[in-house]
Order: sequence, then structure tokens, then C-alpha cells
Amino acid sequence: MTFRPYLAAALAVVFLGAAARPEPLLVYSAPAGDRPAGADAVLPTDSVLPDGRLGAPAGKSVFVGTNPLGFALSPDGRFAIVSNDDQRTGGLSIPNSEPPLAIGYSLTVVDTQTMNVVDVFRDPSVTFFMGVAAVRDPNDPSATLVFASDGALGAVRVFDLDALGHLALEPQPIALPRDGSAHAFPASIAASPDGRTLYVVDNVGDTVSAIDVASRRIVQTMPVGYAPLYAAAGGGRVIVSNGGLAAYTAQTPAAQLPAFGAPAFDPERSSSLTISAVEPGGGFAADPDTVRMDPAPDGTTDIGGADPGAIVLAPDEKTAYVALSNVDRIAVVSLAGEPEVVRGLDLRLFPEAPYAERGSAGRSRQAALRRACRPQRRRRPGRARAEEIPLRTHSDRMVSGRFENRTQRALSLRPQRQGRRRFRHAAADRSQASGSREVDARRAAL
Repeated sequence: MTFRPYLAAALAVVFLGAAARPEPLLVYSAPAGDRPAGADAVLPTDSVLPDGRLGAPAGKSVFVGTNPLGFALSPDGRFAIVSNDDQRTGGLSIPNSEPPLAIGYSLTVVDTQTMNVVDVFRDPSVTFFMGVAAVRDPNDPSATLVFASDGALGAVRVFDLDALGHLALEPQPIALPRDGSAHAFPASIAASPDGRTLYVVDNVGDTVSAIDVASRRIVQTMPVGYAPLYAAAGGGRVIVSNGGLAAYTAQTPAAQLPAFGAPAFDPERSSSLTISAVEPGGGFAADPDTVRMDPAPDGTTDIGGADPGAIVLAPDEKTAYVALSNVDRIAVVSLAGEPEVVRGLDLRLFPEAPYAERGSAGRSRQAALRRACRPQRRRRPGRARAEEIPLRTHSDRMVSGRFENRTQRALSLRPQRQGRRRFRHAAADRSQASGSREVDARRAAL
């Protein structure tokens, strides 16, 4: 009896089994299933987002108005002042409340202890736009002042906030300087740590102005990059994010169809951060630093910027976290020595996901920035670590740095500690799927 046929069959099985296997197919489904986008019928503060993800804020929620774009806490943390910036004045439904909420431009004051609305300010002549700050009055430390940007007026409105959370408008606004015929359009407002100086971004004038709180006067105005929108102050410096790629000017003569092409990119002003040291009186030091957040678009494959926006400083004020809304990332900027981008945080739904997929449903960019500032917990031995991969913007070729992507670790096949399964394959967004089941359960109970 010969064993050659059996040996040949065994070898054939071995070699055929050693052939390359296709990678497993990963199927991603929306946590909301086939539910339509919009507010939840049972819990109106929860919603299904257009991408099928679930927005369910933790804690107690309160309606404040239409299109809220900015807020500030009073110095004692008792009140939250929200800037509602909707240009519409009707055609919207809002919940009943006392005092009644306003449709359109308004300021809403919320008592943070009870989460109730205590005051709503509305004036048809005032058009708020995102910027709001609350500081103690240097002339009377027992009093609180609220400053809010009025876009159409090109000025900053000043309010007194009393002990009950009621707002009273001061008669004289603080007008921002205008460059020739250009109209000033104040956006975000950042207060210095001591509350004696405010830094107001002019989104149209491409400047930032320092305002002395005690005198209500502008101390100094400094040019920054294109289309600035956000600012942060701390650590003896002011940081302004410039989301624009080029100067926005009127065409002369007007063209029916503008020519297509790459914008006139300026490395010092396009898609960048402007960082200036602060003088003792609150003014700006000479020669501010510029941190580039994008390469120049080439007009074919790279046609837009990362849009650097909201900024949060770490508690030690040595690191800044900057939201890049166009590419779903947060840039981590070191302020120790010469400012530079050192790494990034990926917020996309899953690795290599299309841009505009968010890593956390229902959480705003500001909330993501605040989470990024928290100290990182120590990892247990054997758990996956962050990988060294490039920090990418729209062109995927910005700088190299340490890149954190928790969703990627959840979706990858990685070795585990001894005594456990060697590989794991975790489903995407289990937390959101769990949230969907909880909402469905509450709906069924009603």
C-alpha cells in the first residue's frame, strides 16, 4: 500500500489553505436605523442627525432660542448667557416658557443651578452674532458686565447683569474701527484671565481689537489673517484663528460668472493662526507669530482649506486645541517656544471615512475641544496605543505627529493580552446603538 496519493492530497489541502484570504467585509450601519432625521417626538432635546447618528445630550437640557451660536458663564458660574443669532423673525415653533423665548436675535440668561430661563433680551435694532463675554466690572467688582457682538451695527453691546440674572442695556455701544469703506463685523469675544481686557475679532475687517473694560475704549487693533472668527486669550498671549483662504473683495467690474481657479493663497494669512504676546496694558506686542494650518490649494485636488475655528487653551496654557471643521479633526498646537502643530485628534466616524463624519454624535466642536483638554488616563498594560501616523488636512500632507483615533482602535484587529482571545473585532458605535435602544424603550413605554 502506498501513501503517495494521501500525501499528495494532504499537500494540496495545505497549499490551497495557504492561499491569501480576502479581508473581512466591515458593514457600517446608521445607529438610528431607518428613523427619519429630526427632533425626537418623545424627548425633543434628542434628535436623529442627518447622517443617521443620535444626538442625546447628557444631563438636563433647556431651550434658549433659535440658532444659538455663542455663550458665556458669569464670573461666579451662576448664569449662562446665550447669544441667539437667527435672522428669521417668524415661521418657527419654539416651546412655551416663562419668560417667553424669542424667535430671532436675542440674549437668553439661564440659571445654571435650576436650568431655567430667567431672562430674555430682544430688541429689533440689535443683531447679535456669536460673540459674548461676561466679566466683573473693574470699577465695581460686585457688578457683572456682559458684552455681546452686534454684527450689523459693527459694534459691541454692553449690558449690566444683576443678581437675579436680568440684563439691562447700556446706551453707548463700543464701535469697532473700520478700514476705509469696509463694514466692521464683530464675531467672537475672548476675555483676558483677569477680565480687564476683551479681544474682539472683526470677521470682515480681518483684525482683532483689544478693549479696556473699565473705560469701554479700544486700546489697540491688530491685523490678522483672512476671515478670522474665533479667539482665545491666556498665558500672556492672544490666539486668533483665520479660516479664510484669500481676501474677500468686490469685483470691479462685476462678473456674471466668476473665473474658476485656486484662491490667491497667502502663507501668512490664509488658513492660519495668529498668535501675539500681550503687553501689560492689554495691547499687542510687535511681530506676532503665524502658524500655518494648510498647504496652498492647487485648484484641482486641493480646493478648500481645513477651516481652523474654535480654540480652547489647556489648563496650563501651554497647549491650544483648534477645531478644523472641514476635515473633522482637532489640531494640537504647542505654545512652548515657537508655536507649532504637534499632533492631531481624528473625529471621523471610522478610519478613512469621508470628511464631515463626526466621531461623537450630537456633541459640538467646543465640547470636543473641552474633552481634549482633560488629562489622559493611564492605559492598562496590553491595551492598544495610539499610532504614529501623519496629521492630515484636506491634502493629507500637513505635518507628522502623534495621532489619536479611538474609533480606529475599536474597529481594528489587534493582539490582546494573554489569556484573552488573540483578536477582537468590535462593532462601530456600540454606545450609540445602546442609546437608540434606550430611546426606543422610552417611546414604547409611552
